[in-house]
Amino acid sequence: MRDYKTPHCRFIILAAPRSGSNMLSSMLNSHPSVLCHHELYNPEGIHYALSLRNTEFSLAINQQQRDKDPLGFLARTWAHAQGMPCVGFKMTHKQNQQVFDYALNDPSIKKIVLHRNNQVKVHVSKLIAEKNGIWESYGLQEHAPTVRTLPIGNTSTQVTVELTKLEQDIAMNRAFYQEITDRLTQSKQPYLKLEYETLTQQDTLEKLFYFLAIAPHALTTRSQKQNPTDLKHNIDNFSALLRQVQDDELYRQLTDNIT
Repeated sequence: MRDYKTPHCRFIILAAPRSGSNMLSSMLNSHPSVLCHHELYNPEGIHYALSLRNTEFSLAINQQQRDKDPLGFLARTWAHAQGMPCVGFKMTHKQNQQVFDYALNDPSIKKIVLHRNNQVKVHVSKLIAEKNGIWESYGLQEHAPTVRTLPIGNTSTQVTVELTKLEQDIAMNRAFYQEITDRLTQSKQPYLKLEYETLTQQDTLEKLFYFLAIAPHALTTRSQKQNPTDLKHNIDNFSALLRQVQDDELYRQLTDNIT
């Protein structure tokens, strides 16, 4: 019999903040063969899989121990897979350089690179999360035959978008993804590139199941969409920002789904 403490599939989700990684993590964790943690190396704390939070598992190690021995903590994470054949976690930017390098250099760790096409919405979502202090929001859904999403949450939060900071955020995210793809390409490692906008589509799910070598199964996302589709509802200087934008792509992203 296979030793359940040695999962045959280990993976990492690499994504810029506010790119849908909470959604993807909760979807994967709803699969009967997958244990998917969230940000294990978040500077503010250890974010285990939703199913394991506030359990003995999540109390087994504290943040100080994790930071003292990041790779040892990762080894424990792989080993304590709760009987699941596939285990992984997500990392936004370089929350721990040592673990980031280790994961990129180890070809046995499968890499999922998650990107959100509308980078303006990434920036606005970050500003809203910083203002509200809410970085994760989950409902209480049960498994369903297909992927379901929850209704849009709070649409009233207003933020001011500074064009310079928006452009800096976009440049930082672009550099993050470029380093990942460059390093994986140079080392000839396969990786799966996913787009937030297509996460619930059947062809995307089929690619995900095949890449992780897990059986197709209905997935449920417990990640609740907190922001409206139309950016003008959240950007208090929306009209002024539109007049400032010279880049055609930025203008398109600002006016995406506008009504």
